[in-house]
Amino acid sequence: MKVGNSWAMNAAKARPLRVALVDADPHAHAVFRRTTRELLADWASDIYLDPGEALLQAPSAKPTVLLVDVWAPGYRGLDCLGKLRMGLRDVRVVVYAKRSDQDAIVLPLAAGACGCLVKPAEPEHLAHVVRQVSQGWMSFCPVAERALIEFLHEQVLARTGHGLTARELEIARLLNQGARRKDIGLQLGIETATVRAHLSAIFWKLGIHSRKQLPDKLASGLEPPLQKEGCGKS
Repeated sequence: MKVGNSWAMNAAKARPLRVALVDADPHAHAVFRRTTRELLADWASDIYLDPGEALLQAPSAKPTVLLVDVWAPGYRGLDCLGKLRMGLRDVRVVVYAKRSDQDAIVLPLAAGACGCLVKPAEPEHLAHVVRQVSQGWMSFCPVAERALIEFLHEQVLARTGHGLTARELEIARLLNQGARRKDIGLQLGIETATVRAHLSAIFWKLGIHSRKQLPDKLASGLEPPLQKEGCGKS
C-alpha cells in the first residue's frame, strides 16, 4: 500500500537518502551497522540512543527513514511516536519492536508509522523495509505482516453490532466495572497510552462522550449474540 502525499515523497527524493536508528540495544546497533554496510551502502546512517537525542540531532541530519522501538522502556509508546513525528515532520517512521503482539504493531500504524520490523530482524528484511518505506510504501517484516493479518482476521470475526473489536469490548467492560485507565493497562499488559487510544475508538464507535453513558450501551446489545438453534454442536 502506497501512502503519503507527493510533496513529502518529492522532498525525500530531493535530499540524500539517510536512515537513522533510535535504540539503546547494542544488538540492534550491530544488525543496523551490518545492514547499512552491506545492503544499504548508498545510504548515510546515524544511531541515536534515545528519542530525546534524536529530536535534538536528527532535524539537522534530515533522515529519510527513522527506525525506533517506541515500546522500549522509558519511551512512552504512542506518545513517543507522536513527538518524533511532530519534531521530524518529513521523516517516515518504522517501528522496530521487540514485541510481536498486535497492539505493538497495529496501534503505531494507526498513529502514523509507515512500517514495522520485529527484533531480531534479518538484515535483508531491514533493508527491504527501509527502501520500500522511503519510496512511499508501507512495508513489514514477515513476523509483523503475520500479526497484522491475524489482527484483520480477528476484526472480521469479532465484530459486534456496534463495530467494537474483541479487545475494545474487553476494555469497555472493564471501564464499566469501574476500572481506571491505569488499572486496565496493568490488567491487560498494555500501556496507558494504548488504553487511551482504544477508549477514543470505543467512544467514537458508540457515539458517546463519557464513561457515564457506557452502561446503557453495554445493556443495549454489546454482548455477543447467542447462537441460533441448529447452528451449534448437536
